[in-house]
Amino acid sequence: MMSSLVSEERTPRKSFTDHLYTALCQIGINTFMDDRLRRGEQISPLLLKAIDESRFSIIIVSDNCAFSDWCLDKLAKIIECVKVMGHKALPVFYNVDPSHIRHQTGSLAEAFAKHEQIYREKMEKLVKWRETITQLATISGWDSRNRTPHESKLIEEIVGHILNKLVGISSSYMKDLVGMEPHIEAMDSLLCLGSFDVRMIGLWGMATIAKTTIAKVVYERIYTQFEGLPLALKVLGSSLYAKSKNEWKSELEKLKQFPNKEVQNVLKTSFEGLDDSKQNIFLDIAFFYKGHDKDFVGEILDSCGFFFSIGIRNLEDKSLTTISENKLCMHDLLQEMGWEIVRQKSEVPGKRSRLRAHEDINHVLTTNTRTEAVEGIFLDLSMSKELSFNIDAFAKMKRLRLLKICDLQIDRSLEYLLEKELITYPHDVWTGRKYLYNKVHLYGDFFKFLSNSLSDLYWHGYPVKSLPSNFHTEKLVELNMCFSWLKQLWVGKKQFDKPKSFILCHSQNLTKTPDFSRAPNLKKPILKGCTSLVEVHPSIRALKKLIVLDLEGCKKLKSFSSSIHMESLQIFILTGYSKLKKVLEVQGNMEHLSKLSLQGSAIQGLPSSIENLSRLALFNLKDCKRLESLPRSIFKLTSLKTLILSNCAGFKKLPKIQENLKNLMELFLDGIGIIELSSSIGSLNGLVLLNLMNCKKLASLP
Repeated sequence: MMSSLVSEERTPRKSFTDHLYTALCQIGINTFMDDRLRRGEQISPLLLKAIDESRFSIIIVSDNCAFSDWCLDKLAKIIECVKVMGHKALPVFYNVDPSHIRHQTGSLAEAFAKHEQIYREKMEKLVKWRETITQLATISGWDSRNRTPHESKLIEEIVGHILNKLVGISSSYMKDLVGMEPHIEAMDSLLCLGSFDVRMIGLWGMATIAKTTIAKVVYERIYTQFEGLPLALKVLGSSLYAKSKNEWKSELEKLKQFPNKEVQNVLKTSFEGLDDSKQNIFLDIAFFYKGHDKDFVGEILDSCGFFFSIGIRNLEDKSLTTISENKLCMHDLLQEMGWEIVRQKSEVPGKRSRLRAHEDINHVLTTNTRTEAVEGIFLDLSMSKELSFNIDAFAKMKRLRLLKICDLQIDRSLEYLLEKELITYPHDVWTGRKYLYNKVHLYGDFFKFLSNSLSDLYWHGYPVKSLPSNFHTEKLVELNMCFSWLKQLWVGKKQFDKPKSFILCHSQNLTKTPDFSRAPNLKKPILKGCTSLVEVHPSIRALKKLIVLDLEGCKKLKSFSSSIHMESLQIFILTGYSKLKKVLEVQGNMEHLSKLSLQGSAIQGLPSSIENLSRLALFNLKDCKRLESLPRSIFKLTSLKTLILSNCAGFKKLPKIQENLKNLMELFLDGIGIIELSSSIGSLNGLVLLNLMNCKKLASLP
């Protein structure tokens, strides 16, 4: 099924949006309209979910779209999904000149002037909004002024465009096929996909003329526009035929708990034709990884010995899974079949290979019925009662590969405060645990309870001070323990060859990281909000595959490397590291680093080697109150788009700009101590925003 979001940016003509919404719904596209999800000035979780789960966002852009914080935050979320998830944004410039959006002139300039007054202490938010508008303006869309007064034609064009985007020819069927295009074009004209009629097309002809092949290719092009399997419709339809409305309701309620056996038995035929490795991949996706990134899951299941690349291809060929925008997709009926296959293996939950039903997991952990059969557990306690058990319950699960536990509950008082907008989520939650509490209560021997076969350890709210000292990490790919009670992971070195993600966000008791020297493949150590962290092991400098290093809010950090040379690093955040006094020397050309934040540090200057950051796009030095000047080499950063020097009170003079930073769009000098501004500022031809608010010593402008 295809989902879309109609995002209305304060457009004065509501009927246009309503008509577009109706047209999309009428052709079977699951469509959300955000005005129905709006509540207050915070983006609701429901709206965030709608954006995340949609494949398209149709953005109705009006002349006053930038006046609303809510609209800008929503746009930022959509653009983030475009960049990260392959989401498609389709702007409709409704009675507004697109050039005003592109150049941020007219009412947009007025709106951002207002925001600068309000958010002078939160300039990063303003930077993000401006970047969002800039990126929105680069996306091809529709100008409603060219269609006036025929808005119906514009709606028809938008709907048709979305349908055409969905009609993607599958390479698995089109590869090596000769002369297929004319047949497909003929079928397209007969199907009239943009209409609301019901069409039945028959293919007639002698044997071996590719009737089946044509049907398969057409199906691959259009199946994403439609729901439900033909077999399921046939079986369920016959069971409901000539029945009363109450009987229909009763049958549907029954199906929620007990899938139809006839449908399940037919679907199982494809599953039973798989070898053990491919069956395991299918079941792991059904239980744990539906909707997850294919490459990420592949690394985990390869660690389990399942040969993921060849396995997932075979599952696709048998239509047991599909890949959409690199996400693993599975029909609900197939997922339910996977659950049922495992459930039927044994009436005793502890003898099943995978567990995700809360009742089954509770039974296994509290009644001492666990066995070595258990390979995976997914326990979400966010909406469940508290659970207390002996930690020895894990001891017999020697084959446990996948352990995912969300042991975290937001206090109801926090929900009330959020609803009344008395605090801002999530920052106020991250800065303290008073609104969060654990729902798992453990007792027993904590020194040996985790399986050495674990490839994925995901336990939010992990309630123990450290991992078992004899826990082997050779197979571990993901370690995700946000909001944990860890003080340290373990003592000494551990072989850590496979992990890509090392996420310990907001583990506020963590004091130091482990030795990373045996973790050569680590890409993302995320330590944001670890407020007690004192030491990051120096071995982190040797991680050649490191992409993201996030130490935001690690305010007790006493020391960090005096030089950085992480050749693959793309994002480096040291925000809030107030004890950083030594200048970070840049060794070699770190050509992949695009974002560097030293906000709130105690540095007094920057090294000339900063010029080695040739791809740096955002440099945040806000609140570096001891910073006095910048080296001239900073103006050799030709990729720089945003430079933030806000509230650098000790900053006295901006060096003469000798190079033309054609990409610099935003320069924040608000609250700094400069006396004069060099006339060379005029060479910044691409500058959109120059913020000089509260520069009290500034006597004149060039």
